[in-house]
Amino acid sequence: METSPRWSSPAGALGRLATGTPYLTALTRRFPDPARISGDHELHRTGADTPVRQVIHEDRLSEVAGIPAWLLTVGGGLPAAVAAVALLVVRRSRRAVIPPPPVRPPPPITPSAPLG
Repeated sequence: METSPRWSSPAGALGRLATGTPYLTALTRRFPDPARISGDHELHRTGADTPVRQVIHEDRLSEVAGIPAWLLTVGGGLPAAVAAVALLVVRRSRRAVIPPPPVRPPPPITPSAPLG
C-alpha cells in the first residue's frame, strides 16, 4: 500500500533526506521468496506532489452454485479416475481362465540293435 501523508516540519536524518519535499511516500512490500530478490529498491524524488491512486486487487474464486469450481473439478475427476480403475480390475478378474495344454510325456526310447 502506498500513501503520501503531508508533514510540516521534518527533522533529523529523515528531514535532511526530504529537504525541499513536504511529503513522504511510505512503501510496504512482502517478499514470499527472498532468494529471488536480485537488487535493492531505488527511491527517487518526483517533481510534484501528485495524489496517489491506490489500487486494490481482489481475487475471487470461480463458483458454480456456490461451490468453488476447483473443488468440483477435483471432486468430480477423482471419483471418475477411481471408477475407471475399478472397472479395469473387475474386467480383468472376470476373464475366462484358459488352462495350459496338458503336458504329454515324450514317447519311450526303444533300444536299438547293437552296433557292430
